[in-house]
This record gives sequence, C-alpha cells and structure tokens, in this order.
Amino acid sequence: MSNNYDGPAKELMALNPEAWARLTHFIPPNATVITHDATMALSSVSVDKFFEIREADKIWYLVLEFQSQANYDFLIPCNYRDLIIRNSKGRKVEVKTAVIYSHPGALPQEQETGIVEFPCGDGQSNTFNFKVIKVWELSPQELVDGGIATAALAPLGKINDLEIPDLLQQIQLKIADEPIEKKNQFWGSMGLLLGLKYGEEEIEFLMKGIGSMENSSIYQRAIRQGREIESVEKGQKHLQTVLNKLHPNHPESLKDLVRTVTSSDKLDKAFEEALTANSWEAVRDFLAQE
Repeated sequence: MSNNYDGPAKELMALNPEAWARLTHFIPPNATVITHDATMALSSVSVDKFFEIREADKIWYLVLEFQSQANYDFLIPCNYRDLIIRNSKGRKVEVKTAVIYSHPGALPQEQETGIVEFPCGDGQSNTFNFKVIKVWELSPQELVDGGIATAALAPLGKINDLEIPDLLQQIQLKIADEPIEKKNQFWGSMGLLLGLKYGEEEIEFLMKGIGSMENSSIYQRAIRQGREIESVEKGQKHLQTVLNKLHPNHPESLKDLVRTVTSSDKLDKAFEEALTANSWEAVRDFLAQE
C-alpha cells in the first residue's frame, strides 16, 4: 500500500487536529488540547501530530500517527527521550503514543500488541509502547461526530457495505455548513481514502449517491490521483522484483529509496537501469538523482 494515502488523511487531520486526538480516548472531555508543530517540538523525532494535554491537575503529551502502510518509520524509541527532554525542560513527564491504522494491511502482525522492541546504537534495546487504533473497528458514528476532520474515515469503519450510501448522506449533512473550499478538500480526500477499501467502480457508484454537483470535479480529480497512485505502486513493485532477482544483495536502504520514487516516468527509467546495471549501487545512484 502506497504511503500516498497518508497525504489525504493528514490534510484532513490539519482541519481539526483535536478531533483526531480524541479518537484515542486518552483525553478527558474537559481537558484542553494544544496542538504543537511536530517538527519544531520533537527535534529528530518525526511524527504526524504532537499535542499538549492540560488537565486540572497535570500536563502530559500525546504523540499521534496515521499509517496507511506497514512500516516502522514512526517508531524511533532511541530518539524518543529527545521528545521528553525537549518538552519537559528536564523534568520527567507522561507521554502517550497512539497509532491510527487505516486498514488491516497497514498493521503488521508484530505491531498488533502495541509493544515493539528496538535496538539502539549503544547496543541496548528499548521497549516502545503505543496504543493501536484500528479504523475498521471504530464506530462510523464516532468518526462522523468528529466533523469534517474525521468523517472521511467513517466508510472505512465498522460498517456493512450496504449502509455506506446512507452514511455518505449523513456525512454530507454533517459538513453542509463548512466553507466550500473545505468541503472540496474533504470530498477529494475521502474519494482517495475510499481506495483503501473499494475499487474504482465501487467508489464512483458510492460518490454518485451523494448527488451534489460540487463534488463532480473533485471526485474526478480524486479518481485521476487514485490511478496515478496505482500506477506508481505497480512500478515500485516491478522495480523491486527486478532488484531482488538481479541484485539480490542490495540493502534495505535501497528498498526504502524505491518507495520514495513517485514518478511513473522515473520508475520506468529505473527499471531499465536495474536491468542493465552492473551493481545495485548504480541503481541507487540513479534513484538518488533529482
């Protein structure tokens, strides 16, 4: 599953980060939620959202991640102490982490428990704990109640396919008063996220049921983007297959580099390079070119 599906979700997350934070069920109703710039707040730790939670008697922090593919990019326990130090000014504070998985294929078996052990550079190992949130087990109503930021995930929740048309009508009413630019962004993002569960023809049928003219151009753009994503995913898989057969000793870092290429043209050229190159290093150098 391409991480290109992360983009639409993170655009929606930006519309109302607190709504996503409350999906964790960590936060009391009366607590104040402050969203921090994750890049500035966490130094070397890369996360999607970082929150400061203020309750009447304490302050603690929440790290939130959204995953649409199976990987470990967000698990950096060796740098996790940077987060605590940076935001507590040397005092030990409580930090909770939750990872929202969009579909079953995004959740590796070894992450099911929310407990993962990682080696650190000093020969030690750290145990990393996080809450596992499975979108496909969430109530669609809870996601709709979160408003425009989370409602696009509702069709991916625990729902019978036959109930989807009525759900989309409910979502349309929920966001009816939102500005047109936000609604356009919402429907485009949801059209893409539906690709995690449904095929193109099914999505087209479902979206037509909404019956809003404003959605037509947005949906068509989503379909075009979905096709591009599918093309890139196939190109990445084909290139990786060739690398496995012709350059079996290539490192994991080359696989990561392949996943960063999102241009179909470049993937085609890389495929040719992999067929003719004398070494995996030559393929790496080609992929690293801007």
